[in-house]
Amino acid sequence: MGSPGPAREAAGAGATADAGLPFFRYHPDPVATGSVRASTRTCACCERARGWVYTATFYTAQEIDGPLCPWCIADGSAAARFTGEFTDSYGLDGVSRPVLHEVTRRTPGFSAWQDPHWLTHCEDAAAFPGEAGYRELARHPEASPSCGPPCVWTAGTTKTSWSTS
Repeated sequence: MGSPGPAREAAGAGATADAGLPFFRYHPDPVATGSVRASTRTCACCERARGWVYTATFYTAQEIDGPLCPWCIADGSAAARFTGEFTDSYGLDGVSRPVLHEVTRRTPGFSAWQDPHWLTHCEDAAAFPGEAGYRELARHPEASPSCGPPCVWTAGTTKTSWSTS
């Protein structure tokens, strides 16, 4: 799968589009999320210094000498050359093989305080816009109707759940 086109890229890519980076359908602004940052380092895959490097996790059994660039992620060459994935496939049940490969092999992953997993909806992967905490979700009540104010986390002996009590 390629880029969905210039209009969509310009509409949703923010800092990434401004920097001339490739568009990632499922992670539209990896600069804003911190998964890609400016750097003078050389990409371990294409051996070019392109001004940007990937900073999050890459799962591979191989030793990689240096960072990867967003272009080698976008075209799949980094995942192919190093037999790796940028995101675990956990949570991607029910998506097509092309979507699975686009998310795991051609989309920058992201760092999280727990093992991240990619969300899905209607047999497609969701786009990752960045972290969302209570403040962000409170501005978008339609995003999580079960987590209205005040949202309280409770941990029991057998169950962990969110409640609105």
